[in-house]
Amino acid sequence: MTQPIPVRHIHIFGDESSNDTKQDFLVYGTVYCEARHLEAVKKALAFPDVSHEFHWKKSRSHMWAHKEFIKAVFECIRKNQLSFRCFFVNTKHTNHKKYNQNDPDLGLEKYIFYHLLNYAMDYRKTGLGRFWVLLDAGREDRFPPKKKQYMLNQRYKKETETDLEPFLDLDVEHSHKSRLVQAADMLAGAVAWVKNERYLDPKKGKDKEELATLIAAKAHLPVNHPRAIAAKVERNSYLSFHYPAMSFADNKGFSIKEFYLNSTENREKKATSTA
Repeated sequence: MTQPIPVRHIHIFGDESSNDTKQDFLVYGTVYCEARHLEAVKKALAFPDVSHEFHWKKSRSHMWAHKEFIKAVFECIRKNQLSFRCFFVNTKHTNHKKYNQNDPDLGLEKYIFYHLLNYAMDYRKTGLGRFWVLLDAGREDRFPPKKKQYMLNQRYKKETETDLEPFLDLDVEHSHKSRLVQAADMLAGAVAWVKNERYLDPKKGKDKEELATLIAAKAHLPVNHPRAIAAKVERNSYLSFHYPAMSFADNKGFSIKEFYLNSTENREKKATSTA
């Protein structure tokens, strides 16, 4: 008898950090959980007594609450109820004129598209994923979420040569209305703060360094990238966020990926890289 294919229902929440031309690195992050854990995660991150939005850029206000929110996020990760993925893009290597009609927002949308598509392709390795996606609002007039959902499903069917449509819903919501989008913002913000070397700024502020230190200690990423080893980066240091740390196991719920769209772009990146 043929064994049924296991189906997992996944909710994904996403937000970007450092999406401007003044930063060297763009970071986009998503937190995700299985549907059976969603209500427990929402309850753990509700913080009903905190009226403000948890936002990396605004962490100086209500610092204690921001730290408690981070601890709650990682408690969900520790319980295997929640995970985090992010990717970073070196903006010095992007060629929006050539690839994106000279439109940085279109470039960002392409990166998000492939980030989401990778979820469906990854879950296909162990069964089948069904996805509900909620992203931070802001570009939906130009890039309608339902069109993105349709394109994701069409691309998945083309890649897998099946009629399956794994993305059941894709929508947007302003981050102040979703603690899970805020969780994605906080974690992606920490990675972007490190990737853009904001810790070298004498005016960086203790709030960002304290939060980045807390997040790094909770993430506890293995230091196994050759450049990290050469630089003698210590485990639990926020400097570990400089390097890719990825696997489908998500390094116990926290993964970082370097992203590029195609082999041509990859070759150009390597040719111009000074890293």
